[in-house]
Amino acid sequence: MPYQLFHDIFPNQAERETRVIHLSGPHPFTGVPAGEYGLLEAFCNEKGCDCRRVMWMVSSGRTNETVAVVAYGWGSPSFYRNWYGGDDPYIVQEMRGPILNLASPQGPYAPAILDMLTRIILTDKQYIARVKRHYTQFRNKIKTGARFRA
Repeated sequence: MPYQLFHDIFPNQAERETRVIHLSGPHPFTGVPAGEYGLLEAFCNEKGCDCRRVMWMVSSGRTNETVAVVAYGWGSPSFYRNWYGGDDPYIVQEMRGPILNLASPQGPYAPAILDMLTRIILTDKQYIARVKRHYTQFRNKIKTGARFRA
């Protein structure tokens, strides 16, 4: 599954709607250092795929580097069992996330960032609804043939 940034296809909208976490000091529960962390959304750009997942490239505003890549799927366990054609609970758990993407390099605070996103982002129903809308918008564009790479 190749993932592509939402920003590649919808740059103006992504500029307005990218979620940023501002920490004035280390996060009290996770120890993530103070700073700004942008959640750059990436979705599968494979035609015909409907994995219902987002890959958040968590970017540090201080270093402009990706410090964690977190995958999250919002389909039900039965959706993922049907989607991949098996009943392996480990695969279902990985597809649903949240999980650090094993195929991506991760910074030293990646596990703490995953915990922070679980506590802050995944409890924000309005933001998750926006991510789902972005996914639908992105997938509709892919269906019409758009596949941009920056």
